[in-house]
Amino acid sequence: MVRVGISKVRDDAGYTTDEYRVYWVENGRYDEGKASYHDDPEDAVGTLVAIHRRQSELGQDIEISEAKFTRNLMRRFYQYG
Repeated sequence: MVRVGISKVRDDAGYTTDEYRVYWVENGRYDEGKASYHDDPEDAVGTLVAIHRRQSELGQDIEISEAKFTRNLMRRFYQYG
C-alpha cells in the first residue's frame, strides 16, 4: 500500500516555510522527495493527483492521505470529498 500527501516544509528553527512538498509513504517508509513547490499549493495538488492517477493506472494499491492539511488543499484546489 502506498499513501501520498502534501506537507508544509519547516526550516531549521521549526517554522513553516512557503514550500509545499508531495510525500510518499510505502510500507511505512516515508519519502518526501517526490516533488517540492515554493508558494504554489495548487501545483502540489496537481502533482499529487497526477501521481495517484498514474500509479492507479499501473495497478498500484495507492491512496491519498487523509491528513487534515492534505484534505484541505485537495478541497480547495481539486473537487475532492
